[in-house]
Amino acid sequence: MRTDRLLRNRTALEALLQVALLLAIVLLFTGPVTAQTASTEPSTPPIVDAQGKPVRSAVASLEPTMVNGVKQWTLIRGHDIWNPVLLYVDSAPGVSHMAWSRRYNAELEKHFVVVNWDQRGAGKSFTGKALNGQATVDQFVADLVEVTGQLRARFRQEKIYLLGHGYGALIGAVAAQRHPELFHAFIAVAPVVNPSETDQTAFRYARDAATELGDTALLAELKTLGPPPYTGNGFYARYSAVRTAALRFAGAEYPSNAFRETMTTAAAEAPEYSPSERQRLPQAEADTLTAMYPALARVDLAKHVPAISVPVYFVLGRHNYAACPSAADRYFALLTAPIKSLVWFEQSAQAPNYEEPDKFLQLMVGRVLTGTLQRREISQ
Repeated sequence: MRTDRLLRNRTALEALLQVALLLAIVLLFTGPVTAQTASTEPSTPPIVDAQGKPVRSAVASLEPTMVNGVKQWTLIRGHDIWNPVLLYVDSAPGVSHMAWSRRYNAELEKHFVVVNWDQRGAGKSFTGKALNGQATVDQFVADLVEVTGQLRARFRQEKIYLLGHGYGALIGAVAAQRHPELFHAFIAVAPVVNPSETDQTAFRYARDAATELGDTALLAELKTLGPPPYTGNGFYARYSAVRTAALRFAGAEYPSNAFRETMTTAAAEAPEYSPSERQRLPQAEADTLTAMYPALARVDLAKHVPAISVPVYFVLGRHNYAACPSAADRYFALLTAPIKSLVWFEQSAQAPNYEEPDKFLQLMVGRVLTGTLQRREISQ
């Protein structure tokens, strides 16, 4: 049954991947010539009402901030500055989700002040220079705590919500464990809980799928790469090749969606990046993940973060073979927290919040936000 699904979708998926790759090359490095990207001055669109008029109580700001001595960028958007703050920690070192969050999770801005933060070495915060000893979990956690403090002071809130995606969930889990007093709740989207196990699982899945389909070219490539872990020269190329193969086969197992079909152009058209920043996005991910991976690979949340003293919500994509959801599921069962909830997104892989945005919105508003309000009423 699984092989039949893969075969039925393989041709269409590979055609889609070829188009996406072409768009990535053309758009990501040059950007389309549109009214938004013709200007070299980055900005974020204003928040408007149904009549297209700016919302007076809203905030829509793209701004730098000094974080532990390093300039880093935040995108802050919300319909009401008095709404609770939601800090989004992106999926991998070097990766920026500013464009995707604004486009696919715009409805969240009606309920939260959504803050997308480009960490050191990521997106707009990437300088092209090596991290030089800054590529540690402790440093990234310290940055997260500093940004949280700035947001609490600016919006006059005792606590904020913390959302970590992928590797961002690993950093977020450590921060929530160390500083529960700062957060209402921790939301882990497609969390990477054990990088070493995650990479090995992705390799096995890609190899097994290629074997079922008789993809001899990919099997030969995987044999040349060898199984993880990868270190030293060529790390990023080998790491990316395995993830790409795993996601390619996973994508054939469930229907396409708006995020999968438009993610490349969404990033390329985003006015939050200047042309030069857009050109550096691939390098930011390659350089920063390469520098940070040795520190991340030593982490196993089951051992290092067995308990978190705030409510915890896990959001897992059923088809996320590039991030080993089974490991996240096992970790969730072991994790101690005052309240914890796990939700499977059946038509998603590594980005369930973008692939099934309506379901994610219901979770964030109907369960996470409402749960905080109910607990607050009970305690009063």
